[in-house]
Amino acid sequence: LEGGGPMLDMGPYYITALVNMLGPVKQVCGFTSKAFDERICTCEARAGEVLPVEVPTHYTASLQFQSGAIISVLMSFDTRAANLTPFQIWGTKGSMTVTDPNQFKGNPKVFTTSDREWREIPVQFSENSRMYGVVDMVEAIRNNRPHRVSGDLALHVLEVMLACRAASESNSYITIKNQCEKPQPLTYGMAPWDID
Repeated sequence: LEGGGPMLDMGPYYITALVNMLGPVKQVCGFTSKAFDERICTCEARAGEVLPVEVPTHYTASLQFQSGAIISVLMSFDTRAANLTPFQIWGTKGSMTVTDPNQFKGNPKVFTTSDREWREIPVQFSENSRMYGVVDMVEAIRNNRPHRVSGDLALHVLEVMLACRAASESNSYITIKNQCEKPQPLTYGMAPWDID
């Protein structure tokens, strides 16, 4: 149904993580498709019901960031099985496998041109860190400072996700109008209740 699909389902996690790492997106291009016109509902309340597929179920997009970084994004409901690393960043001095921002567990791994091997980087926060944004917002309000999970960030990410489909439908590049500041990273050594 409209308002669904893989980009609006998974995109908030991945695109938000990318903006946190690389800053805001400048423009988007991409392609979308759908493999099936109907799907069988698998949720318990409506199991077996035939549903029309009204939105793209496969997205391939390129995001150009204000920083100059270019990221390829692939989100799909049309795969039967996949064995890909869900989130990897390639740079001039190495590569980084980032933990899946939709799972909140695991440690990132880094490969540098100097070390020539993958190293696991321990993380400070617990595996289920979904509430840290809320904790940060509470502390920001208490201390009269901007919080990291802002409305500007949410609007920017939403525009980027919608632009992926619009770029496919218009066969064009889409410039992102609503920009945001890159959120400040949490300070290493900071407990979640000490966010300031």
